[in-house]
Amino acid sequence: MPAAHASRSTGSAKRGRPARRWLTLAEVASVLSWSEDALERLLATAPGALPDAVLGSSGWEIPERALRELLDVKVGPLPAYATVAEVAQALRLARKTVYAWTSLRGPDGRALLPSREILGRKLIDTRDVLALPATWPAWAPRRSFLFSEEVSS
Repeated sequence: MPAAHASRSTGSAKRGRPARRWLTLAEVASVLSWSEDALERLLATAPGALPDAVLGSSGWEIPERALRELLDVKVGPLPAYATVAEVAQALRLARKTVYAWTSLRGPDGRALLPSREILGRKLIDTRDVLALPATWPAWAPRRSFLFSEEVSS
């Protein structure tokens, strides 16, 4: 998460549990790969979209626990997500190629590029992008569109 944003903690730790940590809207937007403005509009329209979000004098604050529940991350660092468009741009590929990778399943049932639908958007964990195979998997269809559909910059 960006170091420029200060989070606050409330309460005291009980029985080895950490105190409740609050995240700023900027921190949550960064994790979810959303713009702050879009996330603020979503919360203004549907405050329950992020459970326990609170509009205070300094803006929206979301308990880290609520974000962890939404992302199904119990412990450890929160993952950084990227949109399909961001992944396509970074890899210089067409968006349809990245969408195809999220649908292409191997023999173990795992997608070539796993993705999640979070708050109505298809997001990809950046660690999964970094873990893409260097060569086309043997189980994949013959047509290798891994690097064949480059988009000119």
